[in-house]
Amino acid sequence: MLRAARFTARLRFAVADDVRAAMTAMSADLGRITPERIKDEFAKLMVAADPVAGLRLLVDTGLAETFLPELSGLKLEIDEHASTKTYTSTR
Repeated sequence: MLRAARFTARLRFAVADDVRAAMTAMSADLGRITPERIKDEFAKLMVAADPVAGLRLLVDTGLAETFLPELSGLKLEIDEHASTKTYTSTR
């Protein structure tokens, strides 16, 4: 499941609807994965070509709630001049 998010970020593709549904249904199973494995996949996602796409997939499928619950409460805001990016809490 984490690799799907990483590949989304790295290769810039969208996962199929049935894969997204399976990720959502199995998101609670992420607790069986070692923290080291989660950290490694997350670190690779963050340095990929489009990390925002991977992060959105993690949030949309509920996976982020397992290891980074703060992420779901953030919303990316870009100013009208596109000079800075800020994150604000939506909770």
